[in-house]
Formats: sequence, C-alpha cells, structure tokens
Amino acid sequence: MTLPVFIAPDADALRACARGDSFVLDGDEGFHAATVRRIDVGAMLDVVDGTGLRARCTVIDRAKKSLTLSIDHLEREVQPEVELLLIQALSTGGRDEMAIEMATEVGVDAVMPWQANRSEVRWKGEKAAKGMRKWESTLRSATKQSRRAFIPRLEEARSSAALAEWIAQTTQDGAWVLVCHESTDRRLSELLPVLRELSARTSSASAPESQPSCPPKIAVIVGPEGGVDPDELSLFEAAGAKICLLGNTVLRASSAGPVALSLISDAIGRW
Repeated sequence: MTLPVFIAPDADALRACARGDSFVLDGDEGFHAATVRRIDVGAMLDVVDGTGLRARCTVIDRAKKSLTLSIDHLEREVQPEVELLLIQALSTGGRDEMAIEMATEVGVDAVMPWQANRSEVRWKGEKAAKGMRKWESTLRSATKQSRRAFIPRLEEARSSAALAEWIAQTTQDGAWVLVCHESTDRRLSELLPVLRELSARTSSASAPESQPSCPPKIAVIVGPEGGVDPDELSLFEAAGAKICLLGNTVLRASSAGPVALSLISDAIGRW
C-alpha cells in the first residue's frame, strides 16, 4: 500500500534536505497530518515538493499542529516525455473542478481554464481570481489523493480567441490539440494506433532521427455542458486542432477529459 502524501509548505527547505535530516511538516499540511489524520510517532509518510521531489519519512515527534520527520530516502521523479494538458471549459455545478480533479488522478501534467462562448460561468475580476484559487486547491488535493510528486501546472484562463492563438502556436511547435465533440465521424480510437506507433519510435534507440516521433505535447479540449459552438469549432480547426469523437454516448463536461486522457495515456505508454 502506498503511503499518504503531504505537500511541503516550504518546498525550498525540503529540496535542501539530505537523507537523515529532520524536516518539520507544519502549516495547513502539518495540522492536517497531526490533528485531522492523527498520524503518530513511528508512522511513515511521503512529503513532496510538487515538482517531482519525493521524501520518504518517518515521524519522530508530534505536536498539535506539526510533525517532525526524519528523512529516510529522497527520490527525484522525472516528468514523462509527452506532456498531457486538459483545456477545460468553465462549467456549472462544479463539473469543471471535478474534471481537473479526475484528470490529476489519471496523470495530467497541466490544466487550462477556458471561458467558452457557452459557459454559463463567467470569470471576471475577483471572481476570476477566486476561480483560479479554487482550481489550484483542487489540483493540490487531487495530487495528494493520487500520491503524486508533481502538482499539475495551472495555466492562465483563456477566451476562445486567445485559445485559438495558443492552438496555432502550439501545433506549429509540433503538439497535438484534440477537441472532443460529437459533430465529427473521426473517433479518438482511430488516432490512438498512430500515437502508439509514434511513441514506440520515440522510445526506440534504433529509430532513425528522420522518422516522425511522438508529439511533445497533447492537449485535450472539452467544452461546457452546452457544448462547443460551431464558430469555436471552426476557429480551433483552422488553428490546427483535430476534432474527434470519444464514443457513441454523450459524456458530461466532468468526465470527457479524464476519459480521453486515460485512452491517450495508454497509447503513449504511460499506463
């Protein structure tokens, strides 16, 4: 069974540690570990810095709002070669937050809020700042729940016009951008064998450099509950995005992204 994960309140302090050093887990994380979880002396846990560093620790002292830990082992995890990004439209009922939570659990590397034309939720002024804080909190909680050492990067929110510009630049750099939508006959399952072949070439030491390789980034765009409007589809496709269908059933905004990311993760060898 994997150990519980806590995020270091002071990431720099964790990075400065060596095996055998002591580290104090305090702040909100320390309070949660000591008071809410009631983790006691002798227990083992992992502390991560959010950028790949994982410290395997043993609790040597417990206070009301903190734990003192002895670092038994340090490991620097490596990011996968292909970055997975979820571009999630703002949605009602917290479905956008549910989407990025599950996406974190399946291994997404970054998420981007998208103010779609049909999004009923509108981020403006303080509401935008509050929304970003909620997304960041969701990513941190999901990172801990899924025992990850990396917290997914939170990109700035974009309008449809700004997203189209981003797509044009990103695809020019070799990335794949996939828009999940029911209006096309091209299924995501048709693209997965291509990704498998490209991934195999990329990981093969004997593959010629002239052969196509796996894209450095794969982004999945999911619309709000009202769907992606035709103007947005045309705009994104003209910018270089591929429109694809997940399956015969219609998925909610909260589940479409994680499902697509799971299939892609299998195709590129993450799973």
